[in-house]
Amino acid sequence: MFCPICGKESKGICKECYLKRNPTGIKNFKLTICKKCGKIFPEIGEEEENLKRIVLKNIFHGEMVKINDLKIDYSKDEKSEKFMNMKVVLFCEYRDEKFENEQDIIVKVINTPCKTCSRKSGHYCEVVLQLRGDREKIKETFNKIAQNFVSDVDELKEGLDVYLISRDYGTSSTKQFADDGAELKFTSKLWGMKDGQRIYRGYILVRFSDIKVNDMVKYRDKIYKVLKTGKFLIGENEAGKKKQFRMKNCEKI
Repeated sequence: MFCPICGKESKGICKECYLKRNPTGIKNFKLTICKKCGKIFPEIGEEEENLKRIVLKNIFHGEMVKINDLKIDYSKDEKSEKFMNMKVVLFCEYRDEKFENEQDIIVKVINTPCKTCSRKSGHYCEVVLQLRGDREKIKETFNKIAQNFVSDVDELKEGLDVYLISRDYGTSSTKQFADDGAELKFTSKLWGMKDGQRIYRGYILVRFSDIKVNDMVKYRDKIYKVLKTGKFLIGENEAGKKKQFRMKNCEKI
């Protein structure tokens, strides 16, 4: 069989002739990006996959061409922050014949703050983590907190108050605090009104014990040497018998 257009040996119209009549390319489109953190809108999934979805929506090609995948490299335009330089490699297929299509495009950028950055810059807060107790544990815990959720921090004599922009993140993070042996207490206070509705701010008291490995503790009138700390403490008595119990139920001596 031959291509009916150019006469080249092919099963129907050859790839070259088909692509001349049905070019593959990328339409002009705009990207909305947070100027502060670089997040691309809409905020769906991972950044790379999010960008791929946007580019895929703006690809044009013939019905016989299949786009199997794409690779994107991009960088800010040195002359203007309103544009982005983008190199896109399309991995295509026509009648079981695979080929690549590489394009350099300039994308117009609309800069706007994302919800997270807007809340952080405005010191927005839905819940306050009140970290108390052992200073070393407080420091370790603060370093585990995702800083993109932190809008402010108050350093106090008794510990740290960490202001979070998301109540959901604050409550979900408490599991790891409990696993580290912290006592938790949840409260809320009326913060204001919005559209006739009461707005409450949550407070999560996270208190860490100062009990450490090799400390002596009392549990049910018996003395134990601490072998392991955490939500559950493992202690050993004078007879060498080991016992596991909750840290909050024992007393350091």
